[in-house]
Amino acid sequence: MFDKNGKYLDYAAGYGVLVRMMRDIGFNFYWEDKYTDNLFSKGFEWNKDTFLQAVTAFEVFEHFVNPIKEIENLLGISDTIIFTTELYPKHNASPEEWWYFGLDHGQHISFYSQETLYYIAKKYDLRFYSDGFIHILTRNHISSTKIKLSRLSNYGVSKVISRFLMTSRTFADHQQIVR
Repeated sequence: MFDKNGKYLDYAAGYGVLVRMMRDIGFNFYWEDKYTDNLFSKGFEWNKDTFLQAVTAFEVFEHFVNPIKEIENLLGISDTIIFTTELYPKHNASPEEWWYFGLDHGQHISFYSQETLYYIAKKYDLRFYSDGFIHILTRNHISSTKIKLSRLSNYGVSKVISRFLMTSRTFADHQQIVR
């Protein structure tokens, strides 16, 4: 689905665990986070002048103060945003009914329905793909066959395939850092 030689960014990447893991299986991932120290992927901070194959933003969208501005910024650096967020329930849940409001921490401030995400896709002339939790906004077409194949990862098929197609960056990254 994505070029193994492309460059990727984990946006709001926290300590950098996903970046490190993705580099370990061969993807050229970089780190960016305004609020957290990079502990696990030092040396692979994004240099901001590279257009990216895709941006990941896992468990981030619900923290956006201005979601449209954030999405526009992300589309300025990549044609594809892969993100996770719980979809707002169709029955308009009250704060007591839906755990994702996060009343105990107050950090979830933006919520999205599937209809909202379709609206955003249309507004920016994007395609929208979703399994209900993992969502993709992209200017690119992703074939239904590739989407179906990606679902096989639940059965470990992607791990086997990736071993044949990808080479870990672990040792090369180590050599780059110690230079």
